[in-house]
Amino acid sequence: MRRVFAIMSGRLAELMLLPAVLLVPAGAPAQEAQEAAPEAPAASVDEAVDEDGNTPLIRAAMRLNRLMRISSPVPPEVWKEVEDAVFQLLAGGADPLRENNRGCNALFFLHVRPDWVERLRRENLLPPELAVRIPAGRTEFLHYISLRAAQARKAYTASLGDPGYLSRRYCQPAYGRCRDLVEELLNGHGMTDENAAALADALEVMRAADAEKAADYIDSLPLWQHGEQMMQPVPLALLQALQDTRWAPNVANIRTALDKLASMLPASKEDMIDCAAARPVRVLLHLLVYQEGPRAMPELERLAQAYDPDAACAAMELMLQLRGGRYLPELQAEPTTPFERLAEAYRVDDAVYHGNWRELDPAAILRAAECMRSLEKTPCPLHAAMLEGMVKDGQLAVSEDDALNLRYRYEEIDEPAPRRCILSHILAKYDTYFPAQPAPQPQQP
Repeated sequence: MRRVFAIMSGRLAELMLLPAVLLVPAGAPAQEAQEAAPEAPAASVDEAVDEDGNTPLIRAAMRLNRLMRISSPVPPEVWKEVEDAVFQLLAGGADPLRENNRGCNALFFLHVRPDWVERLRRENLLPPELAVRIPAGRTEFLHYISLRAAQARKAYTASLGDPGYLSRRYCQPAYGRCRDLVEELLNGHGMTDENAAALADALEVMRAADAEKAADYIDSLPLWQHGEQMMQPVPLALLQALQDTRWAPNVANIRTALDKLASMLPASKEDMIDCAAARPVRVLLHLLVYQEGPRAMPELERLAQAYDPDAACAAMELMLQLRGGRYLPELQAEPTTPFERLAEAYRVDDAVYHGNWRELDPAAILRAAECMRSLEKTPCPLHAAMLEGMVKDGQLAVSEDDALNLRYRYEEIDEPAPRRCILSHILAKYDTYFPAQPAPQPQQP
């Protein structure tokens, strides 16, 4: 044990004098740099647990993970010091299977260096891995898959830990239970926020366990052939979970469901009553564009002409993204460019229509009204007047009676939806708002 402490407090302490870039990726916060620096040993290799449940071995393995992500060359002596720390902690009795508060053990991070793991096994420094016990109770199982889904998202998006180890040890044994949970939720008659989160977690664990098998399962669901069912809360929650987890369902299935729902969109003001097709249409369009990119433009152009403003705006937002990677910015303190002012007017109109106007800045409402009046081809003076009527003496002035009828009154105005007109204006004037950058001129010799 003294040898362990000597190494941990001796040469490893010299790492604290090296530039932080050797230990953490560029741009990492100061706190992460401190975490990457070696620490003084505790009285026991497993006793110095931090607030996140990380043992000294887990922290050393996490430092290894950071080193693997650094793009610049890492000096050999740095690798040697971290390697010595890991091997000496294990030789001193550290438990590589002990998990932190997020369900991660040291091996999850150490597997980014398979050569180290193989050497540790040869030297009998790793105990045999017993099968993970999948919790039997529903509450405990939901907690389990929540932890594993969070690990999977970080492993695949931030290269944190080893996805293969996560899949083999934690996700594959839970695949069947996760599939059963998905079946149970899809056959239910309601969708709470808790169930929606469980559905997304179960899908993430299934994909981490066996991506091909999970994809085949999702693509085989009869739901795709009955797009009208996607207007219900449970199927809609499934679509939203697929979008949130960046799933890639079969493109033909997406188009089949999209065609069915598009045929159900309202064709007149009278049809707008109780039509819920626009929400699944929006999600399906995102799933389609995620895979098809510009090849999805025909569907977007067709739906941009839909009478339903929500469906049309969903299509036009994606057309804007495909055209030049442009996204409508969220509401900010005060827009400065013409495009930002148009985006603000769009956000204000969307918030008023969907009943989220109470948190709007009165100044933003007035700026939106002015913007609506100034649209070239399709100005919206009647909607602008209604917005102006919501503000008095710089404050929101909407009575409770008016609040209940606000959306109805908004829809009854004999004008196109302002947010639709705004997006059409942006697309028509795209080159004005985003002029092409001139190609750099070759330097004269």
